[in-house]
Amino acid sequence: LTGADTVAAYLRDPHTDELRPTAAHGVPKRAVAALTAAPLPLAAVEFPAAAARDRLVWTDDAPRDPRFSHPLFRRLCPQSAVIIPLVSEGEFAGAFYLVWRRARRKFAKAELARLQAIGRQGGLLCRNAYLLRALEARAGRLRMLGQLNELVSGSLDQSEIPRAIARAAAGLMDAPAVGLWLVDEAEQTLELRAFSEDDLEIGFPSKALRFGEGAVGWVALHREPLVLTDVFAPSSIVVDHDWWRRNGFRSFVAVPIVADDSLLAILSMYGRSPFRLEQGDHEVLEGFVAPIRNALLHASVAA
Repeated sequence: LTGADTVAAYLRDPHTDELRPTAAHGVPKRAVAALTAAPLPLAAVEFPAAAARDRLVWTDDAPRDPRFSHPLFRRLCPQSAVIIPLVSEGEFAGAFYLVWRRARRKFAKAELARLQAIGRQGGLLCRNAYLLRALEARAGRLRMLGQLNELVSGSLDQSEIPRAIARAAAGLMDAPAVGLWLVDEAEQTLELRAFSEDDLEIGFPSKALRFGEGAVGWVALHREPLVLTDVFAPSSIVVDHDWWRRNGFRSFVAVPIVADDSLLAILSMYGRSPFRLEQGDHEVLEGFVAPIRNALLHASVAA
């Protein structure tokens, strides 16, 4: 439509507020690494203030335009450039970068209006795709909840219930690893009863904790969920880092499971990137805790 030499599409990650490279055409070899290696922090790019207001950002003199001083543009050696924001319902979803390297490109008002319409349509498509993925994820989680209910109410060996819970939680929350800790309130102790993946138990710092000891012990003591986005931060209550580094884990979420004011267990989740618990995730966790509670009570009665 435009004769641009290079076109790159970036989509905004709503969790990290970064622009992530998604597709490109006509990228010079010298710029491939810069364009594809890493996301762009939104704050480091000059155009979002204008683009977020649903306005094109364009220039027919890119070398002298301060809005196009980012190293990404400099590697493309642009003469002219246009950034088309992808906006839907006031939400900035990403952008198309169009670059002309060999000659300057001027636009008539009608052409700019057409490009802006493309951006709005693209933003709408991105939003629809995001909503569809969210619905599919929610439907998958509901199926897992149903399967867990069937599992714990069936003929499963009671000794296998903790591992079944851990594996179901890993799938439900898209967590690389989940542990289930059983609680002895009289002794104020916790025991790691199961991991979603067997090999992750190897070298685990401690499979028995007292209330108040470590991150899981903190949850047991306070009976509150705990979210750590970076266990290596100086303020983190996680101190033994060897296991975390060896398995590439960095973030942590733990949830107490309580029945009739009695603490039954702690569900601990381990991630390689920060867990971003949105409203829907909290609802899913609350829905998940109920069958876990029932499963643990059922196993206790059977025992």
